[in-house]
Parts: sequence; structure tokens; C-alpha cells
Amino acid sequence: MWKSTQEGACDIVSQLAWPLPVVATSTLLGISPNDLHHIGNLASQVLKVFEPYQSMSIYDEVQDGVNGLDVALSSLSSVEDTLRIMAGRARASASLVDLSSDELRALIIMLFAAGQDTISAAIGNAVFTLAAFPEHFHRLREHPDLIPCAVRELIRFDPPVQIVARVAKSDQPLGGLLIRAGERVCVALALLWQNSAIDWRNWIPESGFQ
Repeated sequence: MWKSTQEGACDIVSQLAWPLPVVATSTLLGISPNDLHHIGNLASQVLKVFEPYQSMSIYDEVQDGVNGLDVALSSLSSVEDTLRIMAGRARASASLVDLSSDELRALIIMLFAAGQDTISAAIGNAVFTLAAFPEHFHRLREHPDLIPCAVRELIRFDPPVQIVARVAKSDQPLGGLLIRAGERVCVALALLWQNSAIDWRNWIPESGFQ
């Protein structure tokens, strides 16, 4: 990003939104700066599974990345220790704290994958929205204490996850309809969070990107 400041322009997605989640996850897991570049490259290789319009051969590369990440993490016992400490501080269940090394490495790989697309999309959407509403951008620069509220409002206004799907475990009535066991229900979060019948000010003080 420093180079971009010198050039006067940057691609927010490729230069910030996409690489940042890997760096943030690695830092939270206590991966040392010396290992960050190698781990980051392997994680990025795994994350190619999210890229659209890929040929089937991409899955071989993704699997190689998973295998490489597993081997790399197996030599970093400090990462497993950090995850156990985090689980303990969060008062997680004993089943999480007592996971085997293999299970912990699988969980770490999942953390890299699960946070990538959502965080990068949230950053990109937020920058786009603030560019469309410059008055709010200037307000945040003048009042950085509003940033926590703004983050929640930006995610509500243009959520990184637009739709979630669930499968009903049993027959359930919903809105005058009967959802039968085994049927899939899709919830359009983007539409739900734009519902004018809901007063979002009760959820996010100082909101207002409508």
C-alpha cells in the first residue's frame, strides 16, 4: 500500500482486500514474520478455490496447497498452542481445546479459507460504499470513534454474504407456509437487511447509509 501512495492510485481488492485476511489470520495465530511469507503463499494457493471460472485442474493446485500448508503447520507447534490458548480464553468446549494436532491443523486451514472471501468482500464493499457516500467517509475521518458502528452498518448495507441456505431438520411453519423436513430454505440477507419495516437505528446507533 505504501507503493500505491507514491503512485497515487491502487487496486483496493488485489492490493488490500484480498491479501489482508491471510496476513490477519496468520498474525492472530502467532505465525512469526519469518514464516508469514511461506504460509501466506500456501494459503493463497488454497484460496484459489474461490476464484470463478476456473478449470478442474485448479483443484489439483488447491490440494497441493492444502498438503503444503498441513506440512508447514505441523512444524509450527506454537500455532497449535496459540489456538488452544485462544479456545481456552473464549471458554470454548473441552472438545475444541482437546483436539488432536491433525484436527487443529485442519481447523487452522479452515480458518484461512472461511475468512478469506467474506472479509475481502466486506472490505471491497465498504470502500465502494464510502466512495459513493463521501459525506460519511469525511465524517468517519473526523470522528474515528464512530468506526465500530460504521463497520456494522456497512456490513448491513452491503453484506459480503448475500444469501445463506439451510436444510430443515423437521417440518416447520414459516410465514403461512409449511417448510417440510429435508427442504432447502434460502434467506436473502441482502434483502432482509434492507427491509424498511425494521428500525435499524435500534441495532446500530449513528447509522444511515440508506
